[in-house]
Amino acid sequence: MKKIAKQCPIIEQELYREYFKEDTVFLDIETTGFQANYQSCYLIGCMFHRNDHYELVQYFAETEDDEQEMLSCFLDDIITCKTMITFNGDTFDLPFLKKRFEKHNMIFHNELFHSIDLFKVAKKCKNYLHLPNYKQKTIELFLQIHREDLYDGGQLISVYKAYEKDKDPKKEELLLLHNAEDVQYMLPLLNLLEYQKLKEANIQNLTITEPNNALDELFFEAKINCDLPVAISIPLDYCFLKISGNKIIGTLKGTEDDLKYFYKNSKDYDFIINENMILPKLLSQSIPKELKRKAKKDECFALQHGHFLPAINTTKESELYQNIRLFKRTFKDKEQYFLIDFNSLNEDFIAAYIKQIIKSI
Repeated sequence: MKKIAKQCPIIEQELYREYFKEDTVFLDIETTGFQANYQSCYLIGCMFHRNDHYELVQYFAETEDDEQEMLSCFLDDIITCKTMITFNGDTFDLPFLKKRFEKHNMIFHNELFHSIDLFKVAKKCKNYLHLPNYKQKTIELFLQIHREDLYDGGQLISVYKAYEKDKDPKKEELLLLHNAEDVQYMLPLLNLLEYQKLKEANIQNLTITEPNNALDELFFEAKINCDLPVAISIPLDYCFLKISGNKIIGTLKGTEDDLKYFYKNSKDYDFIINENMILPKLLSQSIPKELKRKAKKDECFALQHGHFLPAINTTKESELYQNIRLFKRTFKDKEQYFLIDFNSLNEDFIAAYIKQIIKSI
């Protein structure tokens, strides 16, 4: 069994300082297959925060017979750790290790660690990232991280099997490089947490430029309390947002239409048959009964012409639309809209609306 240690310089970034503390370990394993009952772990890669440097430590079983010694050495080194950061570790790495420890009559209490699984973080951000898949290397490319390693873990199983027989240093180098980059590049993958923050991000310092009435749209820019390392775009029918670093720019495009505001209590209205209109009962008392009837719910509306934007998250808990009329095309429509006046814009409302758009993605 080999234990290979390498010092790496500290990267001064607030996000890294927040999450990569001295009781934290980055973890990735390499195995001879996916079935922990009868296939083994041959390489464990860890990265620790040691005072003034990071330390990459790899525990390498030169043959499958070395697995127990490797596991024991690994366990000794993580005894003071409280947090584990992995990529898909909750599903694969940690359950696999637990099973291999059990095979050797050893105990690995992975449930005692606080786990940050960056694969789960990435999946939560998929509606912002729009990647073809959420493999580690795909996310690294999005974040502009470039590897030397050209292999995946599955391809290296045969390399390890051959290494067991010939101990070829070049094969060992391939195995160690792949694992080392898996571990080291999880550090910049912490930037995924900035994209996750978008769900609760606040819009600050909003500036609305003059609306383009000819195009029924307004332009804006603002600050956002996230720091995205790679810009993303959010194109929707009614808006376009681009977020880069902590800056957001975009447009909101109103749709010109005739929509209906439905009154809440239809019992307070009569339908005037000859006039094809509704009147409050207080005003229709003098009209003969044969010329009027009770108004139906879908008849109790006021028609409004103007520019509209879709209302996002209109639940009772939402405070955004409490003092705003919401319009529909028909009574049974679930989609609701609000009237936007390009000549009288409330910047606080627009900022809150942009926040709702980002949160709803």
